[in-house]
Amino acid sequence: MKTQLHLHRGLYAFGKKGNLQESINYLKNQHNYPKETDAHNALADAKWNKKLYEFLQNI
Repeated sequence: MKTQLHLHRGLYAFGKKGNLQESINYLKNQHNYPKETDAHNALADAKWNKKLYEFLQNI
């Protein structure tokens, strides 16, 4: 499990340098952030959630 000390350089420790929205925007601007292609489809949503989980594990 990653703690505040192990956050990626671009992510902020919430309450110190930035806020949650800034961190979300940073993540969404990464070239390998998974793009949602088929909204409102349960199977597509599940696949996207898996890709997002894997993306977050690798930052």
